[in-house]
Amino acid sequence: MSRAKWKGFYLTRSLIILKKYKNIQKGKYIFKEINIYSRKSIILSNLLKKRLKIHNGKNFKIITLNKEMKTFKLGEFSFTRKKPKHKPKK
Repeated sequence: MSRAKWKGFYLTRSLIILKKYKNIQKGKYIFKEINIYSRKSIILSNLLKKRLKIHNGKNFKIITLNKEMKTFKLGEFSFTRKKPKHKPKK
């Protein structure tokens, strides 16, 4: 079931804090990658060209956000399952 439209989109507290810093673009405020556990948060335009560490259940995956990733959810870029590796046939 999808989220109700009257509620709007979902953002975690750590992404809301990032939204408040306008000096990130100007280079006055320097930050490292932020660890994010919430995979259901949506990517907004102010987060573009930033690096985030998204948790996939076991470890963190570093992702740089592009224009094409806007309005998608963070979990779509951090896969939780490995692809199976099959042995080659002899």
